[in-house]
Amino acid sequence: MRELPGVRSAGAVTDVPLFGGSSTGFDIEGRPLARPNERPMTDFRSASPGYFQAMGIGLIAGRTFTPDDRADSPPVALINETLARRYFGNQNPIGKRIGLSRPIDWREIVGVVRDVRNYGLASEVKAGMLPAVSAERA
Repeated sequence: MRELPGVRSAGAVTDVPLFGGSSTGFDIEGRPLARPNERPMTDFRSASPGYFQAMGIGLIAGRTFTPDDRADSPPVALINETLARRYFGNQNPIGKRIGLSRPIDWREIVGVVRDVRNYGLASEVKAGMLPAVSAERA
């Protein structure tokens, strides 16, 4: 799609904003692990390079995904500003690791992006994490 005339940017995401999505428990490396049913929750969407630019979702800190974020490279993720504020406070989350499954699949946080309303315009913004989807698969 990126090669089509008039296309400025293109990307992919597992669940588009405003139409819901998935949520899951997560852990932050270096902090005590919560019991499985007491883990903090995050919205979870996988995204590809180009998605944030195509959607006009602003970058607050760090970087967005690049074509170098491949299946054979170290796993990375972006978090939204709500997750950053709620779970990192005044700490810089860039370079820290966040994990979803157990055994934990750690992913380095490489960027913080603006909040997006994923469940409708009147919905509350929830903590969100976006792991990279390989550019070859997008």
